[in-house]
Amino acid sequence: MHLKNTCVLIFILFFFLLSQAGGGPSLAQASQKTSDRGEQIEEQKGEYDAHRLYVKLHFDDVEMDFVLQWVLGSTIFGGCEIGEAFYTVGNIKNGDPKSWQEGWAKLARQVEQRGQWALSAGHRVSARESFLKASNYYRTAVVSVMPDDPNMKLWGDKCRQTFRQACKLFDPPIEVFEVPFEGTTLPGYFQKVDSSGKKRKTLVMIGGAETFVEELYFYIAPAAIKRGYNFLSADIPGQGMLPMEGQFYRADSDVPIKALLDYALARYEIDPERLAMYGISGGGLFCAQNRYSGQPHKGLRCEQRGKRYGGPIRQYAQCQGHTRRTEKVGKIQRMHRGGGFLAVRPGAHGYQRPAQGGQGLYL
Repeated sequence: MHLKNTCVLIFILFFFLLSQAGGGPSLAQASQKTSDRGEQIEEQKGEYDAHRLYVKLHFDDVEMDFVLQWVLGSTIFGGCEIGEAFYTVGNIKNGDPKSWQEGWAKLARQVEQRGQWALSAGHRVSARESFLKASNYYRTAVVSVMPDDPNMKLWGDKCRQTFRQACKLFDPPIEVFEVPFEGTTLPGYFQKVDSSGKKRKTLVMIGGAETFVEELYFYIAPAAIKRGYNFLSADIPGQGMLPMEGQFYRADSDVPIKALLDYALARYEIDPERLAMYGISGGGLFCAQNRYSGQPHKGLRCEQRGKRYGGPIRQYAQCQGHTRRTEKVGKIQRMHRGGGFLAVRPGAHGYQRPAQGGQGLYL
């Protein structure tokens, strides 16, 4: 045993000396690499943007590549066809918003037409799948459209119309609803697990700064239904097309969310004891505000991908005396600066053009 231990020590010493002689990285070199990496991380923290990518997929333009990856992420739940997407972006000029809009709108029209043909031939499943993708492609075209562009409303309405065509083709159909709120309505959708009328656990989803309620389906709805959850979602002020009606983001986001939850709890299919909320991106902050304002949902999931969200969520919870329920969910996103590909984000900036080089407001 003694001889075996001695051999092991000699083996370790040999490789240590070899590394110092140039056969591998020295301790000093390893330490320098660690230091350099630390400096890079600190530099990135100072320049962090929620849309900054660390892997390039297709475009040199960061915003274009971000949205492309966003769209491709919806493939698993029927929001995109990978071949169609890459064919489309292959004909889009890097950094050119007009080229982006025309490319995705053209694809949306083609897929919508395909859905109409399928429906007229009695192929309901194919029609539904085409309408879902067409809705998401119209949504993708809208992402870089300025609010005074007529295509903003045209494609925004088409996003909604094609999604609602798909809703009719589910079994049971996805229900369209509107919640009255301060002179307007909050548009939403309710998908039941089945038509049994049985009270079930329900997941309510709230989107973030740049979302339309139609696209929320592609995040989690099919997964929720498979697991026995009803799924309910809606736009709150600032989201979707509501800014065009003068409904912008507000600090008391719990007020419109309360109106939505009141609607949910009035439905006989929803078990009030098994109601959960899921917030994506900025929706994580909105759901946290609602959770700590005393609303009745039993579960909360906040999912963040930006910077500086976690701090406000934790601080808000601590102010409300709920420190034990606080989740470490990331940090709040710095809104996109003017002058780039997505100079105006319809929801994030309330359809207001930010000053060149300035920073958009979130709430």
